[in-house]
Amino acid sequence: MRDAGEAPAATLGGAPTGTRAARRETRADGALALRALQALTDTALSHLSLEALLPELLERVRAVMGVDNVAILLLDEAAQELEVSAARGPEEEVVGRVRIPVGVGFAGRIAATRAPLAVADLSGYPVSNPLLRDRLRSVLGVPLVAGERVLGVVHVGTTTPREFTADEAALLEQAADRIALAIERVRLFEAAEAARRAAERQAAIFQTTLEALGDGLVITDAKGRILYGNSALSRLLGAGPRDGQDGEGGEPPERVAERARALEVWDARGEPLAAEERALARVLGGETLAGPTTLEVQLRRLDGRTAFVSVSGAPVRDGEGNLIGAVMASRDVTERRQLERRTHDALDAFIAITRALVEAPDEEERGAAGGDGPDAAAGEAGGRAEPRGENPLARRLAELTRGVLGCARVSISAVEGPDMVARPVTVVGLSDDQERRWWAERETQPPRPVGEGLLPEDRERFLANATITLDLTRPPYAVPNDYGATAVLVAPMWTQGRLVGILALDYLEPGGQPHAFTPEEEQVATAVARLGAVVLDRDRLLRERAAARAEALALAEAQRRMDEFIGIAGHELRTPVTGILANLQIAERRTRQALTAGGPGAAEETLERLRPLLLLLERARLAADRQG
Repeated sequence: MRDAGEAPAATLGGAPTGTRAARRETRADGALALRALQALTDTALSHLSLEALLPELLERVRAVMGVDNVAILLLDEAAQELEVSAARGPEEEVVGRVRIPVGVGFAGRIAATRAPLAVADLSGYPVSNPLLRDRLRSVLGVPLVAGERVLGVVHVGTTTPREFTADEAALLEQAADRIALAIERVRLFEAAEAARRAAERQAAIFQTTLEALGDGLVITDAKGRILYGNSALSRLLGAGPRDGQDGEGGEPPERVAERARALEVWDARGEPLAAEERALARVLGGETLAGPTTLEVQLRRLDGRTAFVSVSGAPVRDGEGNLIGAVMASRDVTERRQLERRTHDALDAFIAITRALVEAPDEEERGAAGGDGPDAAAGEAGGRAEPRGENPLARRLAELTRGVLGCARVSISAVEGPDMVARPVTVVGLSDDQERRWWAERETQPPRPVGEGLLPEDRERFLANATITLDLTRPPYAVPNDYGATAVLVAPMWTQGRLVGILALDYLEPGGQPHAFTPEEEQVATAVARLGAVVLDRDRLLRERAAARAEALALAEAQRRMDEFIGIAGHELRTPVTGILANLQIAERRTRQALTAGGPGAAEETLERLRPLLLLLERARLAADRQG
């Protein structure tokens, strides 16, 4: 900061006066100037924005200096240009519209030289802002300097000729020092405010991002104290609303995480996990849990349920590499584990039914074992009578399907004949009374073609080999039933380009709400339907083979009886023919004897009568020979 008595630049006009009156006047003016500078300082300290600060500073400078115009030009360091940022007087017209390169014109020279400059007559001075020459006559300007940086220029001017003195230049410099400090202070404040707002925005974005994560997140210090936890962590740990609050407004996640330290934790195999083996202890020990090293554990949640949780984490270090905390992310993988279990069970079920298909006895073997007959008892059903027409292998498939999907009921029907009529094959999941009623209903109902009663679009999709779901609580499927079914999944059973059956299953939901079938459930049902189609087709082929065998046996029996009849008939015919043949042979022999015994003297008439008789006897004997 410059002193008020510092000598002004050589370009300043005027000369000090040495009279006593002049000295008294100078002291009075100095006191007035000091009060003005103090007021200027107070103004500078009372504002925290340039928009409010600059106009008031300029007004006080104009009053102190007794000028017609005062303006502040701030430096754009990147462009190295001065812009008229605020003004009082004629120059107000060009605020924000005039930019002056550093080193050019009146203000540009002041910024370049960092020295005061006074021009008594602007008419012959090369200015960059034409308004100065057109509207002002004399000007005085000084740089705005803060430390080693030039912030801009402040200049004053009059519309009439004026010789600015060295004292006036010093006074403007002192005012410029205070203005520069005020601008710097405001800029620092604005920068700090901008940084604070940016930090708040970043914090809000960070907070929103963490809250939006589906994984439970916790941040700790180096000693394991919980610094932050998100809402997903509370949900994962099974914390409910507290203090009568609803939804997410319950216990803070950090408190939930602290309470969760006492929870029982096991490894993926179900073995208890020691404290030093837990994820947080390992991460605070410097270990990173990610990818193949992610830790999967079982834990008893705060609500008492057991959940499978996948935990990853990493240590947090400062710039010098010192561990200062840990970040942990936990994901509930219970559903994935259950899906894996269901998939494993489904695979086991498919293997079992495939083995059953390969090893299943045919009708002859079942008959030999004493298992054929429509009302044979099924051992697994505890004496349950097998309904007429039920396929034991299809029932086994339905039972496996129910076990894999956890559904309430499964039924299978066969599609037969050119009219594609559905015939019930098996049902599982009903009580004994319900099952008997189910079979009785279907035996008394007239046969129904496939798709009858479905909406056209559902029928078209089903016959195009698509699995469909039917909401039994809404028309046209809202029909009363005694089984509590509210929604049913229906899968077509196709094999070799033919629809051979129908697989249907349903769930029991609390409150009688329709079950929302998942894509996984539909996929398993579709796979079961394809496998079940093989079961039904095998059953059809076995029945057709049995029918063909029965027909062949009937034909063979008829042929045997025909052969037996022919044999008996031939025997019965050969007995009289043998007697006839013998008599014919005797008659033929005697006739020949009679013809040869007559000699030459025999009567011609008798010989003529015997010759035709001999011919007839020969023919009769030949015919008898052929029959015998």
